[in-house]
Amino acid sequence: MSKPTRRQGSAVYYARRVIPKDLQKTYGRREVWKSLGVTDFEQAKPLERLQQIAWDDEFIAAKAKLLPSAAPTAPRPPLTPTQQAERDSQQFEWERENDAYWAENDPYPDYEDLTAEEQRIRDAVETARERWEQEQREDREFARQERLAEAADAKASAPAPPSALGTPLSAVVERWAANQTNQKTIDRMKRVVAWFEDDMGRVPVEEITPETVDSWVEKLLKKTSPANARTKLSNFKALLRVAWLKARLIPSNPASGVTIDVKADPEEDVQPFDLPALKAIFASPIYTNNERPEAGAGEAAYWLPLLALYTGARLNEVGQLRPADVLKTPYLDQNGEDQEAWCIRIVADKKDGLGSGLNRSPPSDGCGE
Repeated sequence: MSKPTRRQGSAVYYARRVIPKDLQKTYGRREVWKSLGVTDFEQAKPLERLQQIAWDDEFIAAKAKLLPSAAPTAPRPPLTPTQQAERDSQQFEWERENDAYWAENDPYPDYEDLTAEEQRIRDAVETARERWEQEQREDREFARQERLAEAADAKASAPAPPSALGTPLSAVVERWAANQTNQKTIDRMKRVVAWFEDDMGRVPVEEITPETVDSWVEKLLKKTSPANARTKLSNFKALLRVAWLKARLIPSNPASGVTIDVKADPEEDVQPFDLPALKAIFASPIYTNNERPEAGAGEAAYWLPLLALYTGARLNEVGQLRPADVLKTPYLDQNGEDQEAWCIRIVADKKDGLGSGLNRSPPSDGCGE
């Protein structure tokens, strides 16, 4: 009995069938393969049975097409008088032997020699034989229909994948993660997949096209900055590269030609935090329970959001501040009198590797008494 099989380097199951010898020349190969579109063996079994039945019908139809197209045989030349006489003699001899055989082995004589009772018995035997042959034909057809129904029921009861038949992105992530040692990197890739599926649905890898990726990028740019969107796209490209080169699930990388331009001017595309985002930040355990998460670099998790809130600076700007950037600065108050206040200075300093700051001079950055 056949069963689903995999091709080397592929996680998808296939149905496989050797083509009948008299059809191999027509098909141009020795066997046929058909992708079942699933990676689970239990899901593949009923699909494989249905494909085998489909091939049965296909090969029967292909053989029927060969009959009319067969080259006509050349007409036989007429027999000579000697050949005809010999053929007649052979035919006469065969008929004589055939009659002799049935004379010895036929349990009944010819119909015209039967009594009424013998005719009734012979008719009953032939009727029973015809009925038995009809029942055999019906039993074979019933068994065929039963196999079809069984395969259809098995397909209907099999757990369906979350979307159309195909390989989910989560399966590609698992394959990619097998060679990763950093859990943070794995979690980041899972979040990228979650972003994609939130926007585009659970699209199987085999159905992702360049148009799919373009559409996702458009949705990304409406929700996040170009720089963040480009990072997510870069991770997504790496995942699809695994599906292409490692798993052999797709013929090429559909995201390879998709790009996101990030403008060099840091003043542009700066998205402010809205009120719900600010509430979520300052209602976190860092502020409510005085916690300091390890990933938050200790006190930086507490002070950086506060500095950004009160100065209007971005986190990557306040995160690059040096002691020399905190200084007392003189200024005139509303009465015109000289005053001093502690301020922070944010400038772009390529020499010290601080290349992502805005050129600002105090006291506009943020000062306090």
